[in-house]
Amino acid sequence: MESRPEAEAIDRAIAAHRDYLLLVADRSMAPALKAKEGASDLVQEAMLAAHRASGRTRFGDRPPSELRSWLRRLLLNRVARAARRYSGTQKRQLAREFSIDAEIDRESIAGSLAIDQTSPGGIASRREEEARIRSALDRLPDRLRAAVLWRHRDGLHFDEIGRRLGCSDVAARKLWLRGLDQLHREFASGEAPVD
Repeated sequence: MESRPEAEAIDRAIAAHRDYLLLVADRSMAPALKAKEGASDLVQEAMLAAHRASGRTRFGDRPPSELRSWLRRLLLNRVARAARRYSGTQKRQLAREFSIDAEIDRESIAGSLAIDQTSPGGIASRREEEARIRSALDRLPDRLRAAVLWRHRDGLHFDEIGRRLGCSDVAARKLWLRGLDQLHREFASGEAPVD
């Protein structure tokens, strides 16, 4: 068994590697895993395991690089275990997660502007509203309609919309805003009949 000063020296040596271990954890964790598990939590687990095993492992007469290598191995084992834990279950499956913002951008403009109702009457009402939106979109000038559809249906950024329309990203944003404004005015005045 180690003496108290020896144990404290090992604890200090382990703690001195915290920043290095955080860097290793950050580089070895996939972005999806980072969303589920904090790098600092895994580093803390590895350091705790190292502290518990320090009584069975002698590092006093070995080079510091061995301690560093051992700590890195402890950490990478915890990263791999966390990745298996989250990828192996349906409830925590990383592939099932999605960004709400990204999902909204991918929806069609008609679907995203219409109210979602589940009753048969609500479904019919939604279909009528979607038809009104499509009809109103068809009446927009070509460049305004393209800007609105590319932004809402296809999720394009303004720089790509501008490139497609042969204008700047600022001009593309203004076209998109004018298109939305025209749609809003048409619906506010009740002039959006179903074709």
